[in-house]
Amino acid sequence: GWLRRSAEGLVRSIHWNTIWEPLKGRVCTPVSREWCWNEFFGKYVLFDWDTFFCSLMAVLESPELGVANIQAILQEITPQGFVPNFGSALSRSDDRSQPPVGAYCALKVSGWLEAGGSPPAWLAAAYPLLLRWHQWWMPARDGNRDGLLEWGCNPGPPETQPFEAGTLRAAMYESGLDNSPMYDDAAYNQQVHTMELADVGLNALYALDAWALGQMAALLGKPEAAGLMAEYAALGERINRELWNEAAGIYQNRHWDGRFSEHLSPTNFYPLLAGIVPPERAGRMLREHLLNPEEFWGTFVLPSISRRDPGYRSGEVLREGISASQGDYWRGRIWGPMNFLVCEGLRRAGLDAATHALAEKSLQLFNLEWESEGHVHENYIDLNGDGDDVSSSNPLYHWGALLAYLAMQELVDYEPWAGWRFGNASGKAAALRNVRWQGRRMDVFSGEDGLRVELDGQRMLALDRPALLRGYRRDERGIRFHLSSDQACQVVLGLLPAGCMVEVASAEGLESRQVDERGELALEGVNSGDWRVRLV
Repeated sequence: GWLRRSAEGLVRSIHWNTIWEPLKGRVCTPVSREWCWNEFFGKYVLFDWDTFFCSLMAVLESPELGVANIQAILQEITPQGFVPNFGSALSRSDDRSQPPVGAYCALKVSGWLEAGGSPPAWLAAAYPLLLRWHQWWMPARDGNRDGLLEWGCNPGPPETQPFEAGTLRAAMYESGLDNSPMYDDAAYNQQVHTMELADVGLNALYALDAWALGQMAALLGKPEAAGLMAEYAALGERINRELWNEAAGIYQNRHWDGRFSEHLSPTNFYPLLAGIVPPERAGRMLREHLLNPEEFWGTFVLPSISRRDPGYRSGEVLREGISASQGDYWRGRIWGPMNFLVCEGLRRAGLDAATHALAEKSLQLFNLEWESEGHVHENYIDLNGDGDDVSSSNPLYHWGALLAYLAMQELVDYEPWAGWRFGNASGKAAALRNVRWQGRRMDVFSGEDGLRVELDGQRMLALDRPALLRGYRRDERGIRFHLSSDQACQVVLGLLPAGCMVEVASAEGLESRQVDERGELALEGVNSGDWRVRLV
């Protein structure tokens, strides 16, 4: 269907780059095989957020590989307790980290694998490492001690670092957006080793990190769960108070002297994923900025900096701490991780039409080169969607497949804030087969005739018209879900105990029903809203 060959492109980009790494005796997936043999890295290199994102994609086909990649990047953790920008056979970035997406990715992966009972051992082992990384940020990266984070880097002996250390450039590397125009006018403070610029993207992802760790702590029965959730609430309030620019209608980076930075990139939308944006603000961000073709919208999206920015597709500002230009790398090109994080944020904010539009445009971009050349690129030019127009672009770089992944999520996804979601309201036909789900095989079919979800060939869920079903949770007590549809639907719930009695609860009231001999319960005239089926 409309997903076409995207699932094949995603898994092949991961297959090709998955290696046996003998130094630490593990299977892992570097972003590209081609990066695993050079003078800087040696025979392997793992980057921080790249590897966490790979775990999300890998788990669709191989839960073991998804978990293995989380474990692999956590093996690179530094003595200071942070996950480094990179770890490799010959060196490690002991001076800097990268965006804190690890706890969120681990929580999302655990949802895919959860099959009841105790939390998995790998999650229990990952949690203290992820918590220690979270606790490293504020002491190390709140340079002016105002409770907001800045990108930075730690000074160190030059001979231990293959790239710059203790400079503005190194702090930019920590952002993961190596030469973004957002930092063209940022000052770097040598005394506290951070930029003098509170960063919206970093603070939003740090708040998300606190939330994800709080959820994880609750699952694991850890006493710090309440404290993490309190920290998350305080961070959200601080970001909303200090980084929202009412005049501009968007969250903006802020210089230490109080000035808002006028540079806008997809990172300015990350508070949506943190779940801290009031609905009226989310609407303004969407209308005035994301869907504005003069800034981010268009045929090929999302450019890594607003098209209005003076740094868009222009040369880099060369100054102290920046030794050489890196072209238009993060100065307008399209990057899978940015699209993914913005799309996740739109989903969390309930902006489903915009979510589907961004997913569809991302998929079209991905398919241009995958279907014509078999390429999956690190990034793509926003002018015509080409990905190999620059010599530095490898032909199979796994995180480019995030552009396909976020479209596949429109059929099935685990949303850590709500639970399982299935389908979409578009009515366009598509199918995903052989997805691994809690130790079973899942097939999902969506189109004009509705939605069907099968587990190991047995019907688990069916709707008779296009709709979005989210918050789907099932356990030994029953099933609950939230339906979004412009018309009443028939909903069939399967894999229930044959012949048992259930109570069906909704806004319309409570009624008793009996499951049929096939283990299915057909609910007629199901309207939008919350529904719960409880086994009696």
